[in-house]
Parts: sequence; C-alpha cells; structure tokens
Amino acid sequence: MIERNFCDFTTIRSSVESEPKEAKFLEINEYTSLIECVGQNIRYHSYVIIYLIAGTDIHFAEALGLTWNDISFENKIIDVNKIYNYNTISDFAPTKNTSSVRKIPIYDHTVKLMKDYKEKYWIENNQNRVFASD
Repeated sequence: MIERNFCDFTTIRSSVESEPKEAKFLEINEYTSLIECVGQNIRYHSYVIIYLIAGTDIHFAEALGLTWNDISFENKIIDVNKIYNYNTISDFAPTKNTSSVRKIPIYDHTVKLMKDYKEKYWIENNQNRVFASD
C-alpha cells in the first residue's frame, strides 16, 4: 500500500503558451438593453436576479442569500449579511469577509420591481429567501 502521494508538491509545466485572458464585459448599449429587458419581465425570478445584480453590484451568492427581512422597502436599503452556498451545503453561509457585509441603497424603480415580484411571482419557501427554487 502506498502511504503518501508522491505527486504532492509537484508543478506541471507546459511548453504551450496560454492564451491571454480577454476581458469579458458588456458594452454600455448591451447593458442598457439587458436592464431594460429584465426590468420589464419580472415574472421570471432569473430576470429579477440579473436586474438586482446589475443595479446593486451584489454577487450571485449574495443575491441568493437575501431574505425579505434583508430588504427595507421603506428605507430603500438591501442589507447584505450572508450568502447562500449552493455548491456544497445548500444553505446560508457567512460572507467571505467582514467587508462584504454592507448596506446597499436601491432606487425607487428597484423597490417597485421587488414589491411587484414579491406580490405576484415570489414562491414562498421555508427560509423566506427572495430567490429560492424549493
């Protein structure tokens, strides 16, 4: 029986040069079209997630970790205080670091969109998550 991995601490080197990484982003007109489209079609929760991420700069796992208690319609604030770990535990988890915990102001249109989504299309779930599929 082999007692240790003899490949530990090895480095694989290639003679093939890697291709330079290309910056991936939307042009301003593409971004505007995307926001316009998803802002008008809130019946799909994926559209609402895209709109929220684009408009607030929160990360995907942070958006999935939002509960309705984290959104203050009156104060127009989203309280980012956790993530939803969908890869390993399928449950709430802490943010990567303390600076990721923050309060984000939202616009009137975002408040209206989120209220409409909650009233008409939101699927009630046992964790009160804004975006859940269970």
